[in-house]
Amino acid sequence: MVFLKAKDVAVNVPRCWQHAVNVAMNDVKQGLLHSFIRHHWQWEAALPKLSTIKNQLPDSIQDLIKAISTLPLHSLKRVNAENNMVTALSNPSSEVKNALCTAQALMHEFLQKHLPASTNVVIAQNKKGQKQARIVVPSTQGPRTLVIATNNASPKARSKASMVESITTMYFERNSKSKKQYKF
Repeated sequence: MVFLKAKDVAVNVPRCWQHAVNVAMNDVKQGLLHSFIRHHWQWEAALPKLSTIKNQLPDSIQDLIKAISTLPLHSLKRVNAENNMVTALSNPSSEVKNALCTAQALMHEFLQKHLPASTNVVIAQNKKGQKQARIVVPSTQGPRTLVIATNNASPKARSKASMVESITTMYFERNSKSKKQYKF
């Protein structure tokens, strides 16, 4: 699932969050890289530099990003595309590594800038009982809602203060506009 050394990085979150929060880097299945691949059009609207970065990737990687972002979540074709992405990123060129690391760094900076300052936060559970936060972040077209899904904090933690949640995915809540019209 990783092509570079996987690592978790801390994310500063609003005070209403009960635990510390980390997000994975360099993982196709969860975290920053996953969110970039799966929801790239939304992130590109929020961070236009991501579009340039994606367009510099080899066509084969861009094709996989397009497939993963458009195929139904649990379809066999999507699973195959994700597996092909893992394979493609198992030994990438330095240009691909640098591009994807830069994309993830930009996304992390966005989170670090907007999450701690947010006062409009709703934390609830999704249909599967997993924690989801909806955080209003500014954009050029008016506020947008960033949905952050996390796994539950480890029950093995020795104290509440040592419990850490991990972000599994992040995306911008859809509005009445289509993917291609999504503007920030």
